Amino acid sequence: MPPKYNTAEERHEARLASKRRYYARHRAEEQQKSRERWKNRQNCHSNIPEEQTVELMVSIKASLRLWLSKLQAIRNKDSELLLLPSRAAEVLQEITAMEWEQYRPVCEEQLAVARQFWSQTEGLIIEIVNMDAEVDESLLGQCQGLLAVCDWWVSSEEEILELNDLSADTYVLAHEQRDLVWQKAAA
Repeated sequence: MPPKYNTAEERHEARLASKRRYYARHRAEEQQKSRERWKNRQNCHSNIPEEQTVELMVSIKASLRLWLSKLQAIRNKDSELLLLPSRAAEVLQEITAMEWEQYRPVCEEQLAVARQFWSQTEGLIIEIVNMDAEVDESLLGQCQGLLAVCDWWVSSEEEILELNDLSADTYVLAHEQRDLVWQKAAA
């Protein structure tokens, strides 16, 4: 059986993606460990003035709205429930119309876009949590929801590449048997 990742760069990217997913699932524990390490090195800093906190919050809300609108514009859907099925239908249509090797670069590009959104959303969450002011729970919830959508998107794109690299029939069969990552989660 061929190796899962052919180059050192692919292995490195996969390792980083795995670390990001782990961190997202165990964020509170990782933050506590980070705070303890920070306290051991330095004294606590003074609080951020209220004006800066409000400006920062407005900036983060604007960034979140921008990323939400970009995600919806890219997928052209309003719901995460429609995001992955529409992508799967698109893949099924394209691999029946053309060879997998011709369509593979499109899937790699989609995976890169999904990973970029994931990283940027994670950055927004980290900014929100690291603020000293009271965290806007609705904003944090929106960010976490967006991160969950991006996580499913990344997993789905990785699965598209992995299964179609085996053969196009493998992906079609997995879709028909409702054995894709997003189908299992929806069940």
